Amino acid sequence: MPSAADAVIVELLAQPVTADVLRQDAPHTAGLSTSDAERVRAHLLASFEAHGVPDDARAVLAEELRTSASPVVLAGAARAVRGLGADAAGDWAALLQDAADRVATADVYVRWVPGVVAASWMRTARGELLATLDEIGKAPAAAAEPGVGTDRTTLDEPVIPLDAEALATVHVEDQDGARTTLLELLAGRETLLAFFYTRCMNPARCSLTITRLAASARADTGRAHLAMSYDPAYDSPARLRRYGAERGFPFRADARLVRGPESWSEVREMFRLRVGYGPVTVNEHARELFLVGPDLVARGLDPDAIAQPLATPRAAG
Repeated sequence: MPSAADAVIVELLAQPVTADVLRQDAPHTAGLSTSDAERVRAHLLASFEAHGVPDDARAVLAEELRTSASPVVLAGAARAVRGLGADAAGDWAALLQDAADRVATADVYVRWVPGVVAASWMRTARGELLATLDEIGKAPAAAAEPGVGTDRTTLDEPVIPLDAEALATVHVEDQDGARTTLLELLAGRETLLAFFYTRCMNPARCSLTITRLAASARADTGRAHLAMSYDPAYDSPARLRRYGAERGFPFRADARLVRGPESWSEVREMFRLRVGYGPVTVNEHARELFLVGPDLVARGLDPDAIAQPLATPRAAG
């Protein structure tokens, strides 16, 4: 029986897929369940097998292989790697093997929409990953081209000037129920700002992000550490505190987990967040990390940068 996502898939794949279509906040997955949103994403990725992977979508593809917990999405990603042709070598093999290992205990059969994405004789997600791994292992490697491999520098890492007046209208509540504004939390210092939510089921995304943010905060680098919930209606102060405590977050004035239920739509727009919502909660999201300077300019960072020491913070003024 066709899923609710199939009509969306047919419409989207009537034209070439671009990196913008792969954004988690794109309107075509708004209101879909997580499983339907994942099914749409899998087909978008799988379409690259026949049409090739656009340069600006390669880092998105690498990120899915690196962190996705969805067998269906990973099946689409595996098919996309075949669209890289001779470029599918080196780090791609390692990403495919890691994804195959990750999905081994949650493997599923994948049904592709007939006439939209070609049927495949590899029926499970892990089968798709291993078959692609085998295929690229037999293909001659091409010379590496800068900026089009698995390097995440090709992801959209925006530079966003924030408006102080707008930040002053964003009221947030932290893990202890203390209320303030986003301006008060960000002004006058460097802040590492991450986004997460406690109902996230992917340990390689939200849980790892908060664990790494906690480690950075414990190192006391001189910058503030802030994480804001994608799911502010559900993530009460008690839930924020419990989630942070379980990951070693050192709560203090310059290290907080916060939610902003009254102004969340404004925050999403302000930071151009790549998060989508289904009927109940988040259905798809990216890993998002920003360094907000004393000048209130937010600079998108490689999501794994938080695992590495950052340069000394810049002083205000």
